Amino acid sequence: MHIAMFSNTFLPMLGGIEKSVATFAADFRKAGHRCLVVTPEMTGAEESDEETLRVPSLKNIGGSPFSLHLPIPGLLTTKMDDFAPDIVHAHHPFLLGDSALRTARRLDVPLVMTYHTLWDRYADFFPGETLKNIVVRLSVEYANLCDCVIAPSASLAAMIADLGVEAPVEVIPTGIDLALFSSGDRTRGRALLGAEENWHIAGYVGRVGPEKNLAWLCEAAAKWCRGDPLAHLAIIGPSEAYGPVLRKVFERAGLAERLLLPGAFRGGDLADAYAALDAFTFTSKSDTQGIVLAEAMAAGLPIAALDAPGAREAVTDAENGLLLPGDASLEDYAGALAKLFAGPEKTAAMGRESSRRALSYDRRLTAARMLELYTSLIAAHSLSSTRRRDDGKVGPLAKMAGRLDAEWLLLSTKAAATVNAVAETRAGRGGSSTPV
Repeated sequence: MHIAMFSNTFLPMLGGIEKSVATFAADFRKAGHRCLVVTPEMTGAEESDEETLRVPSLKNIGGSPFSLHLPIPGLLTTKMDDFAPDIVHAHHPFLLGDSALRTARRLDVPLVMTYHTLWDRYADFFPGETLKNIVVRLSVEYANLCDCVIAPSASLAAMIADLGVEAPVEVIPTGIDLALFSSGDRTRGRALLGAEENWHIAGYVGRVGPEKNLAWLCEAAAKWCRGDPLAHLAIIGPSEAYGPVLRKVFERAGLAERLLLPGAFRGGDLADAYAALDAFTFTSKSDTQGIVLAEAMAAGLPIAALDAPGAREAVTDAENGLLLPGDASLEDYAGALAKLFAGPEKTAAMGRESSRRALSYDRRLTAARMLELYTSLIAAHSLSSTRRRDDGKVGPLAKMAGRLDAEWLLLSTKAAATVNAVAETRAGRGGSSTPV
């Protein structure tokens, strides 16, 4: 099977989407399939090779690590003709997501999308309610152009259905390397964190930015630290940009030395860093799975989390951690952290339950489920196709017709999404309008 995956972000970035793309791509190849990742050029990334097509891009947009791909005529067309994908998998509904749809329509193959992001949870990043609504509606309309939508969690599947996604939805989380994350070395991990053995360490792993609700976490953790002289919070990830904001929270509390910002780790070092923690903290309300939750469970950690998509699938209150309401107060969360360190036997039992639950996130199982879905979609598409010749190929005129079809779909759905979003915004302000 030839699988083309399109993503606006990829390694060396270290977020959930990048992990998902890299994990599935590696497992598909290990299973004997060809997988080509199409993604922008970015600072620190290697050049294109047989497994990754880096398209020309504007790098470090707005001082961020993100890149904006440049639409070079003919580049993707030629590469995709040579690669001849059997299926196209988009990981974003915008930018290279458009390229994914064009490729699928032109070559008459199924299009799958993973709905990674709850766009309405990123309101602070959009200047105005109308633009936020447009982004949400565009993501929904794009999903409805796909043969199937992948939801990383069951709660997300329900949420996108409420938003208007009518395409078939399958729940397939991103898998993890159970052997790696269950074998970390605590002593070595503590050395990596610069931590003493007797410290009580609650920790977070992942992207370090405002969208992860980490300033709130720091406020709550500082309250916990005031009541426990051994308490420390570790935030593990690339913290050069946002770390100073978090450090100020602890400095204002007079507890600067209680915040550990060791940076990002990979591979065995990351597994050791998990092993160095006593409990895992997760306060993000925007994650759709939270791959780090599965990694933490594999490491045998009890978890303190706020109720949100992804977290509620991973954490059951009082079983493998403490799941607080999404609107919990700082005092409530600080109390939950204290509770995890107050009863060693109960906390150890929670950690064992985490390890048991992590088995369902074995990357071999999730990759096999995705490949099974691909196979069924390809078979169904082949039966319904009217553009393929007797030899199973798509001729030049059929490819042109597919490209025109894609352009029309992109134009019409974007126009409809914009009109509907404006109507929704006006209705929300007390006006009256009927969406098209």
